[in-house]
Amino acid sequence: MGESKARIRISYHREVSEKIFLSISPEESGEVLRRNGEILIKLKANTPNRLLGKINSCLESIIVSENVLGGICFEKGEEKGE
Repeated sequence: MGESKARIRISYHREVSEKIFLSISPEESGEVLRRNGEILIKLKANTPNRLLGKINSCLESIIVSENVLGGICFEKGEEKGE
């Protein structure tokens, strides 16, 4: 069996309060977008601690459901046009 990898890109923008807010994509249901061997997740949280909890939950479910063996890479980027 070959090595599998998951790529998780997290986009965010900051509000005036400096709390981190992430946009949900592609749907409010929190479903994960998969294309061309990549997995894209955008989360929404109003505090850094809640955000970390959501990230941990996503990673656990992806590692189990996608049988990830290779590794996980985070790609940070600014969301525009919101």
